[in-house]
Order: sequence, then structure tokens, then C-alpha cells
Amino acid sequence: MSPTEPSARARVPPRWALGLLLALTIGTPFVARLREYPVGDWAMFSSIERYHLDLSVSEPTGTTIVPVRSLAPHLSRDAKFVILPGASNGFGKDQTDLLAGGLADIGALLCELHPAASSADVRLGRGPLPRQGAREPAERGPLYWTEASVRCLR
Repeated sequence: MSPTEPSARARVPPRWALGLLLALTIGTPFVARLREYPVGDWAMFSSIERYHLDLSVSEPTGTTIVPVRSLAPHLSRDAKFVILPGASNGFGKDQTDLLAGGLADIGALLCELHPAASSADVRLGRGPLPRQGAREPAERGPLYWTEASVRCLR
């Protein structure tokens, strides 16, 4: 048999099977996106939001605001990429989810760094991205706050 004979050529699947495969290949990411299911979604980031982190400690002299950047020497390389952007307005849904689950840990770190503190308060604000061309903070939209208060042990 020579390679040009019909029985030696690869069989082409029917058009309906090719159409079904094409629909499954292209449609699955769109269905995942619509159902907000990350597996199979074609987007790198399923959602982007901005976040802001406020830190404070209660000391005998009163409440002290702690700059987020002051934590930098005490953070791992990966933690810096998540926590430090919160000093102004960081962006990322995954980052806000990580921070929301670790607010008490950040409070415990504040207690260690401020031995005179009786408690540490950590607030995480999350909200939508600023509108295009927004110049005033009020135009950015509201932030929704999650708070954690940690009592410092002596």
C-alpha cells in the first residue's frame, strides 16, 4: 500500500464532532468565568480590587499609628509583596484574601514590635478599582473594612 491510497490516510472526524470539540474548547473558559469558578477560567486574575491597610497600637501614652512600611525588616520576601502595597493602595483580589485571613497575625507582630502596647488594631479596607481619570479619593469608591484587634500578652 502506498501512502496516497485512501486506506492509508488518516480518517478525518465528522464535522459535527469537530464542532463539538471546538465548542467545548472555547466554551469551557467562558462558562467558568460566568460561574466565577477559577478552574478552567482563562483570565490570569479572576478579579482585581484595591486594598489599604491601617495599623495602630494602644500604648499607655495613647493610640499610636504604625506605618505599614515599618514592618518591612520583619517580613519575608513574599510577605512584603502582599503587605507593603497596603500602605497606599495595593491592587489584587488574591492579596486581599491573604491579608483578610492574616490580620490577627499582623496584630501579633505589632505586639512583638511594640512591647509597651496593650493591644494592636489592624484594619483592611477593600474596594473596587478607581474610575478612569479619578483624581479625588471620593471618586474611587468606598472601601469595605475588615478589622482585627489583638490583645498583647505580657
